[in-house]
Amino acid sequence: MVTYTTNGPCPNMSSVPLTVAPLDDASFSYPAASFCANGPDPTPTVTGLAGGTFTATPAGLVISAGSGTVDVSASTPGTYTVTYTTNGPCPNTATQPITINSQPTCGITGASSVCAFSTNNMFTGPVGAAIYAWSITGNGTITGGGDKQVVKLDAGMAGTFTLELVVTDGNGCTNMCSITVTVSALPTASCPGNQSVCVSALPLDLSALGATPVGGVFTGTGVTGTSYTAAAGTTNTVTYTYTDGNGCTGSCTFDVSVDALDDASFSYPPRASAPTARILHQR
Repeated sequence: MVTYTTNGPCPNMSSVPLTVAPLDDASFSYPAASFCANGPDPTPTVTGLAGGTFTATPAGLVISAGSGTVDVSASTPGTYTVTYTTNGPCPNTATQPITINSQPTCGITGASSVCAFSTNNMFTGPVGAAIYAWSITGNGTITGGGDKQVVKLDAGMAGTFTLELVVTDGNGCTNMCSITVTVSALPTASCPGNQSVCVSALPLDLSALGATPVGGVFTGTGVTGTSYTAAAGTTNTVTYTYTDGNGCTGSCTFDVSVDALDDASFSYPPRASAPTARILHQR
C-alpha cells in the first residue's frame, strides 16, 4: 500500500495498493555444452516462462527463434552465446554458451588394386584421430592395425573388397570414409618340361624353350638373362616369373641337366716290328 499525504493548511492523504512483480524466469538449458556438426540437432529445455524468443551471437549459428533448436550441419563451427528472452509481463533474459565442433577429416590412402593372395597390404587413415575403427567386406582380411592409423590386410581371391574407416576426434565427433579395392587374379605361368642338353650345346637359349606368357624373367643357378650355362654333370632348377600389367606375378619351374660328351676315346695297340711291306705291281 502506498500512501500520499499532503502538506497544505488542511492536510489529507490517500492510499493506493501497489504490487511489485518479479522478473520472468528465463532459465533454459541445452542437453550439452558442445555438439558435432554431423550430429543430431539439439533443442533446449525451457524451465522458466515459455513462449519467449531465442537469439545467438556472433553470427553463424542457425537457430530457431521459437524453439531454440540449432541446425548443427548448417551452422558454422565455433562457440556462440544463446540468449533466451521471455515475453511475459516482466521480460527477462538468460544466456548459455554453445559450441559447434566441425566433423573430423576422414580419408584413406592405399592401392586401388592389389594382387590375389598378397599379404601385408598397407592402408593409411588421416593423422590425428583419437580413435580409428577399420572394417572390411569382400575378398580381404584385416591382419593388423585395426585400431591404428595404418592398417594391414591380406587379399583373398580375385574380386573386390571395401575397406571402411570410422574416425573419432577428441571432441567425440565422428566421420566415415571408405575405399573399394580390386583384387586382381595372378597370371598363370607355363614352363617347358625338364631339359637335358649336351655341354657342347651351351649356352642354352632359355627364351626359345616356349615358356609363356612371353616376356617373363628367368632366374636360377647358371642363368644370365635368357642364357643358361653350367658344368657337365649338373642339374639346376630354373624359375620363370611373369609379371602382368597389374603388377601381379605367376611363376613355374623346370630343371636343366647338362650331359657330358660321350666318351670317344680309343687307342692303337703298341707298335711292334713292322713287317716289310711289299708292293706288288701287276702289269
